[in-house]
Amino acid sequence: MCFKLFNKKDDIYVWQKAKDNSCYDKLPRETYPPKCDDSLEPDSGWYTPLRACFVVPNEKYKKSGLTYMSKWPQRLNVAPERISIVQGSSTSSFSHDNSKWKKRVHHYKKLLPDLGTEKVRNVMDMNTAYG
Repeated sequence: MCFKLFNKKDDIYVWQKAKDNSCYDKLPRETYPPKCDDSLEPDSGWYTPLRACFVVPNEKYKKSGLTYMSKWPQRLNVAPERISIVQGSSTSSFSHDNSKWKKRVHHYKKLLPDLGTEKVRNVMDMNTAYG
């Protein structure tokens, strides 16, 4: 899938995305999993069956690449360039939603002091708009 092994320790492997799409053009047709066909919406998450294929990054959104992204954790607060293709979304709606969720997380941490420790992992609130 055009990822490179960045680092490994014991049974943990960290993979890194390619900086451009040139690798995808070189993949043989029989590669498994195959590339997804263009008729499917790659960002559709609700009521969409899982598919055994991968989505090639859209060249139109070059700022989604590694060299353009903000460093971690600052990138959590920056609207992605592709936000404009999500119906009803914009940079300002992302910022508003981000502000709202910061307040909610602060409230959740008051209610559940163990949030943010190794006692609680993988907490998810399904009412989020952007992830």
